[in-house]
Order: sequence, then structure tokens, then C-alpha cells
Amino acid sequence: MKYTCLSLMLFCMSFLTFSQNFNSDYQDGKIIFQVPVGGHMFKTFQGKLQPDDNPFLADDFQEFGIFEVVQLHPDIKDEKLVRTYEIRFSEIDKTDILIGRVKSEIEVVYAEKKELHKTCLTPNDTYFTNSFNNGMWCLFQVNAPQAWDISTGDANIVVAVTDNAIQVNHPDL
Repeated sequence: MKYTCLSLMLFCMSFLTFSQNFNSDYQDGKIIFQVPVGGHMFKTFQGKLQPDDNPFLADDFQEFGIFEVVQLHPDIKDEKLVRTYEIRFSEIDKTDILIGRVKSEIEVVYAEKKELHKTCLTPNDTYFTNSFNNGMWCLFQVNAPQAWDISTGDANIVVAVTDNAIQVNHPDL
């Protein structure tokens, strides 16, 4: 039993090593770049650039732990998007060096870290603002927007806020 619990605990902890851990605003181990319209397009097979077939960054594959270069939009008709590639690599502490290397070795429009998109739950209510005069400033007083990113609650829970000030011409009334 002791070994089973220990094994299960180690198994669960191993997933922590695969989490986002180097830069909270960007995806670890990914940079994107775009070659200019009229510039050299790299040959891909099923959207993936083959390191043996393309001399671009040949020396850098081992130095940066590059394991894949993909064309992000291989089947799209947009001239710019079809020229956008993503480099996936393991040496995440060398991200800025790799970006500099890409910019110096090939002609690119840009080369940058890939953004990490975060989901935030914000209401689509036109009166959702922190303005004291016409908004829902009380929601900001209790940090509701931050709480909604953690949990949206349960429809079976009723919350009542009592107040002694009533705006009789408010559109909700």
C-alpha cells in the first residue's frame, strides 16, 4: 500500500514538470516568425519542416533543442499567414538568443515569442464598468472580475445585496 501511494504521488507530481514555468506571458519553447511576401518559402511535409531537407538553422537544431518547425497555416490562401512558422524547442532559457539567431540567419518580417492566451470571464453587460455614477462599481469593490476567473458559481445559489440607495430610473428596474 505504501508503495502504491508513493508511486501515485510521484506520477501526479511528474505532470508539474510539463507545465508553463519559464515565462508566464508566453508559451515556453515556442517562437513564431514570418517570412516576407516574395521571400523564400520553406518546403514542408504535412505542415512540418523537415530539418534534414532544409539547411535553415541546421546548426541550431542541437544547440537550442529544436524538435519541430511547423507552418502554422499551410492550407490558407492569405499571403502573409501562409508564411508564418512556429519553432518548437526544449532549451527555453535560450529563447531570446534563438530569436536573434533567426533574425540574423534568414530574412523575416518578425520573429517573436508565442503569446500565452489566458481566458478571463468578463460579462457582456453594457453597464459593467467601475464608474461610480452609472456602473456596477460594487462588483469591483468585492473583486468580482477576479473571482469569476476562478469560479462562475452555481445557479442554485442565491446572493442578495441590500442597499438603501435606489436609482429609480435605472434600465434594469
